[in-house]
Amino acid sequence: SNDFIFSSLGLSVRYSYGEQFIPLLGSKVPSGNNPHPVFQLSYEKGLKDWLGGQFDYDKILFGIEHQYKWRGIGESAFRIEVGWVNNTLPYSKLFAGSGTGRGFQIFSIDNNFQTMDLYEFLSDRFVHLFFSHNFGAFLYHSKYSKPEISLVQNMGVGNLTKVEPHQNIAIKTMEKGYLESGLVIDNLIRIPYINFAYIGIGAGIYYRYGAYGFEQFEDNLAYRLTIDFTL
Repeated sequence: SNDFIFSSLGLSVRYSYGEQFIPLLGSKVPSGNNPHPVFQLSYEKGLKDWLGGQFDYDKILFGIEHQYKWRGIGESAFRIEVGWVNNTLPYSKLFAGSGTGRGFQIFSIDNNFQTMDLYEFLSDRFVHLFFSHNFGAFLYHSKYSKPEISLVQNMGVGNLTKVEPHQNIAIKTMEKGYLESGLVIDNLIRIPYINFAYIGIGAGIYYRYGAYGFEQFEDNLAYRLTIDFTL
């Protein structure tokens, strides 16, 4: 292993036109009902020979997400992420995927690959798409249970321009495209919270397939609990 020194300046911007907020426990949180897309952009500039920095580079991460309600058939949500870095850098400054680990994990994390292991793939440029459609509570509805079924489709592609500098490290890239699908049931259990909101607990199962799927069926699966906070 080697030691590296990084010096950098960064800027992050989030733009959400028409976003509404609600008061919650002394703070303001997004209501989740914004009809417009949300844009996010972060830029990091590596500065060589400034405060001991050893690398000059530009690193950009851009994301756009949006939710759309379809009359009578539920709500769709998507997020597109694009990342790019323009120089050969050590592992820690590259993009190491957005995986949360296969098998059982306590809670799912939105806009992440549920069946991808932590730091499984390495890229200096990538595109990710996270898509889900919630069909709503069409099964039944009670005070303590309001099941909502969602289908999930996530995919990504990435590339590492130069693999050779990374010696004695097992490197995986995903030029062939990463695919996973999932089925989620939210709000199987609903717990009233201080008479004006609900905490919902559900579950989801996800399956990895395609070019990076494993031979054993069970190795491609991930299981998650979900938690929702609704008014």
